[in-house]
Amino acid sequence: MRVNVKDYTGRDDTERFQAAADHASTLGDYVEVYVPAGRYYLTRIAGYVEIPAHDDGTVMEGYGTPLEPEPISKMPYIIDVPYNVKFVGESRWSTVIYGPYVYGNADLQQPIGFMQSGRPDVNGVIDRGVRGSTVYNVGLSNMELRNFFFAYAALNLTVAISDFHQLRFRDCAIGIYSRVQEQNSYRRIEFIKCGAGIVVGGQWSNRNDNYLEQGGFGDKCSYDQIRFTYERNYQVGKDDAIDTFFDDYFFKTINNTTRLSRPILGYSIAKTAKYYGITGIMIAIYSRYMRNSNNNSFSNLFHGFTHRYCVTGNMIRCSEVTNVNLESVGWAEVQNTGLGYTRGGAVGSDFTDPYLGTGVRLPSIFPGFQPDCTFRNIQAQKCYAANPIPPVVQWIGLDAINGMASDFSGGNLPANKIDNDLQPVLTGIQSTVPLLGYRSPSWNTVTAVPGQDVTMTFRLQDLQLQRGTFHGVLMVSANGSADQALLQQFSLIYIPATTFRGLVKINLVGPVVASNGDLVPTNLRITDPAADGSFTVTVTNPNKPNSLRMSSRILGLTRTSTWQ
Repeated sequence: MRVNVKDYTGRDDTERFQAAADHASTLGDYVEVYVPAGRYYLTRIAGYVEIPAHDDGTVMEGYGTPLEPEPISKMPYIIDVPYNVKFVGESRWSTVIYGPYVYGNADLQQPIGFMQSGRPDVNGVIDRGVRGSTVYNVGLSNMELRNFFFAYAALNLTVAISDFHQLRFRDCAIGIYSRVQEQNSYRRIEFIKCGAGIVVGGQWSNRNDNYLEQGGFGDKCSYDQIRFTYERNYQVGKDDAIDTFFDDYFFKTINNTTRLSRPILGYSIAKTAKYYGITGIMIAIYSRYMRNSNNNSFSNLFHGFTHRYCVTGNMIRCSEVTNVNLESVGWAEVQNTGLGYTRGGAVGSDFTDPYLGTGVRLPSIFPGFQPDCTFRNIQAQKCYAANPIPPVVQWIGLDAINGMASDFSGGNLPANKIDNDLQPVLTGIQSTVPLLGYRSPSWNTVTAVPGQDVTMTFRLQDLQLQRGTFHGVLMVSANGSADQALLQQFSLIYIPATTFRGLVKINLVGPVVASNGDLVPTNLRITDPAADGSFTVTVTNPNKPNSLRMSSRILGLTRTSTWQ
């Protein structure tokens, strides 16, 4: 069922929109409010909604002293969206809705454009985000929204099985916000000169230092065909004000020191969850108490002209990222001269991100993804970061020990699986042997006397690799036996130039794992790459009474992204 916003009267667009939504909510579930092509101005504050990111002062017995409840803060909103209503425009090019927000302002007087309400209780009282209920089949479609602090917000609701598509956001601090989201679809969305695109969770809500869901998470959502172009020079007093506002009233890092209980699990969960700001980020999924965000799909993304991450989170698991273009990421100053873009303020060099520290680059353009995630077809152009993607390792056909592909920890690997399922691509050789052109699929062995280190060298130029990011497994064997081996997952960034520059970085991923035998994880060291593209593997002989024949080779090397 659908109603047309132009069929309703009022003093201004704000009253007409609200009248249409209120009437639509009486017509049954899942009613659309249609907004025809045109320009609309939503500027009248309708009320205030509680920001639910506060604790009641209580704490689990034996882990701290009760405190007074935290003060409650509120934000103004313009349109109250009932739980069973969705606003749908003509198209994102023809239905344009303006708010009163000026970018860079960040305080409790800045309005939410569309504030999502929950279901009424048994007494008919509408849940405006205090109880934390779930709403279904809501969202926005086919419109452009300009100049809102939060364009759409479900402050303390789970938004589920909902569709946000054909949208454009411009000059907003945050495009879409929800505490929790499950099984939502975000398709064909563009964010232009916005602080953040989609933000999930990041809410302090409990003093107990434990694994909790109410701090936010996102599960089983699809993000497809999303474009984020920040195109702003980072400005003190504007961008940092938005970052600080979200921390002050939602994430509340300071509470880790002033209100957090003693760790309930023996280590601090809440302190593990880090806040890295929100401006310049396309999608931020902040789990305040480290609840996993599982089985999300991120595809066909463009992220550019920004100082921060494409997708970030505290604990993103079992998710997939595919077909992503990154351009001019990691720069605090990007200018369109009309003839192209100029870049300045490289994060970690000329510019300090206050949430990273002096001299620290972006650790990755996709931080927070765990090793059970996959990355495919990631292209990075003119980006400045330590890594384009986090050092996660792809599935390579090996039966994982604990049921998780890419996780070699937790036990011993069966020798037959190593021999049969992992194909060698390059064999290490003793560093004193001439290297040029050396490739061999077989084991190369070096005899080591007790207590003597053995060094083997890999020269990646011999593989004639194209530039990009690669993942693989380094295997070192004692006595040529696969059941007495060390495995080290690794990621490398390889950028050949006109004059060969070779490997520029190696990231060691996860723990070294030893099978039953003479080697233990601490026996293995890998150097940083040399200028000619070679790197060395040093195996420390465990000082056994007998000599060992050491061998090493790279297994299952796969390219997962390209650099330009």
